[in-house]
Amino acid sequence: LNTLHEIYEMYKKEFSFNVCFNDNGHKSVLSMSGKKIGLLIPNYFDLLYITKTYKKLIDFKSFKEFKDNWKNRKNILYWRGSITGSKKNNFESVLDTDRIKVNTKYKNNENIDFKITKVPGNFSSIERCKIIEFLQENNIFGEYVIEEEFTKYKYYIDMPGNALSWGTILKHLNGNLVFKKIYKDKLLYY
Repeated sequence: LNTLHEIYEMYKKEFSFNVCFNDNGHKSVLSMSGKKIGLLIPNYFDLLYITKTYKKLIDFKSFKEFKDNWKNRKNILYWRGSITGSKKNNFESVLDTDRIKVNTKYKNNENIDFKITKVPGNFSSIERCKIIEFLQENNIFGEYVIEEEFTKYKYYIDMPGNALSWGTILKHLNGNLVFKKIYKDKLLYY
């Protein structure tokens, strides 16, 4: 916003611009995610969430305070999220998503706690039931957790679904060590 104000002050004329708020961004307009770093803007939904939860975020006064907090956290790689990333809204497509594959692969690791907490409403009732049954049978279905729950753990994995993970910035702000795969698309804070 400061930059926009500076542009206005330079030219003293009204102007307009396009902004893309969808999952995948747009190659030639300001976007929340995309390949061109120069066109990235802060993720609106992250900013909105941060403003609502800022007082709940941990505010470390010193490195010692951070270090003491870190030592008391569980030594576990922790993740919660919904099923996203399937090309089609059916059971078979969901099984082929990275989130299902990763959750299934690491479900028995004592230092990893990954769970799917939500099946979006874009699946038919029959498909939703099949998906939830699969998640429960494979012990990868969990209850939704509030953001503060992540502060009990040292590590977080950034696991994109349809697009880059929204909400990861909160894990950074709360002191989680965030692991992420390298992707062509970026968010502004990457």
